[in-house]
Amino acid sequence: MKHWLLLWLCAAVLVASFPQPGAAQDAVTSRRLEAMAACADDVARYCGGVPPGRGRIVACMRFNADKLSQRCFQSMTAWALANANAIKACLPDAERLCPHLPPRGPRARVCLLQKADRLSKACGDALLDQDPFNGAMKACQPDLERLCPGMPPGSPAARSCILQNADKLSEACSDALFGD
Repeated sequence: MKHWLLLWLCAAVLVASFPQPGAAQDAVTSRRLEAMAACADDVARYCGGVPPGRGRIVACMRFNADKLSQRCFQSMTAWALANANAIKACLPDAERLCPHLPPRGPRARVCLLQKADRLSKACGDALLDQDPFNGAMKACQPDLERLCPGMPPGSPAARSCILQNADKLSEACSDALFGD
């Protein structure tokens, strides 16, 4: 089980370390990374034998939704809501700015992030999330200083570091991030 937790945390850190297009922080990606960290134990427990890729693990988690921990369920719900909100708010922008791509896909989201300066207010508010942890970084400041010295609060590197150290977070930080 610890093997899967380590694998999920490594994947979260790897994905989080990829450069973001422009300076924008993608709210959907942030929520996905939060869900990966929050659901590591549930993935190992219910979907440990499912090969990763092509949405199979997410499908397995949806199938087992009634068995998920509260922390995991809330994180997955936040991820789904961020995605639905971004799709609804950004559909006109995607059709206008990225007409060559399917407007509901991840490539359209990347295209929109690359054109962040031309987004409508509604799309920008939904897609560009300057505080993807919903203010939790204030509660996590002591953890950030202890676990991730020298990282600027609110930066993608700080968020990745906090997620990487999810098992070492204080109760206050964990509660603020995951609602436990």
